[in-house]
Amino acid sequence: MSESPTSWRLILDPPQDGFYNMARDEALLECCRRGGACPGTFPVLRIYGWTVPTLSLGRFQDALQAADQGFCRDRGIPIVRRPTGGAAVLHDREVTYSLVGPTGAPPFGGAILESYRRIATGIAAGFVMLGLAPDTGSQARSGGPVASPAQCFARVSSFEITFAGRKVVGSAQVRRKGAALQHGSILLDANARLFDEATGGQRQERRGWTTLKELLGRRPDFEEVALALARGLGEAFAVRWELAEFGGLEDRLAQRLRSRKYLNAHWTARGSTALSRI
Repeated sequence: MSESPTSWRLILDPPQDGFYNMARDEALLECCRRGGACPGTFPVLRIYGWTVPTLSLGRFQDALQAADQGFCRDRGIPIVRRPTGGAAVLHDREVTYSLVGPTGAPPFGGAILESYRRIATGIAAGFVMLGLAPDTGSQARSGGPVASPAQCFARVSSFEITFAGRKVVGSAQVRRKGAALQHGSILLDANARLFDEATGGQRQERRGWTTLKELLGRRPDFEEVALALARGLGEAFAVRWELAEFGGLEDRLAQRLRSRKYLNAHWTARGSTALSRI
């Protein structure tokens, strides 16, 4: 008799503001780090959207160089800093995912680049289910020309998926005392001009990325892509999904992180807070 597949949690969140989205991702990471102190099981895949176009900055980016603060303020585009590294992303017409789990087991067991590769394999499988064919060997690509470091989608990093050399997913990872978080954006469609202006007008960077709408000749539904993503990752890691919601402790921690960290101007501007403990 064959063994039953391993179960991982799947959280399908409604659209949230950017501060709450980042707080919810970090709350899962922190609860995973605490291990038995939190009742939720890990790994967990969270799939979510954004209530309004939001510019997120990488953990170590210079906020003044990475974002046009005046333009974002005038257009009502919130700016939030992620707990992960990388460069700026305008979150708008996309499916966003986050994977959280212990570093000693899939999907994060082994070297960091190996975990990127395995997760990319699952995402690529999801694209195949949508009828797309990623570039052969694109997941091993590294580096590439970049006009400016401001935008995440300006360059292709290790094990990122491309179509005709153009990027459609941007991901970043952080590890914290035995726990890991990887989250990323899958572009359904995009307002290229808004993205360019929010990050300082680097229009030439548009050549490095594409969208699912361009690739499919239609704009896919959020639910269609979310389902393909979950199925692809489930295949890659031989797991079945158990639909779940945030546990009480996870939700309370997310609320606290949102109010005390992600809405904190010091965090957004400098990547630090005046608080020693959240």
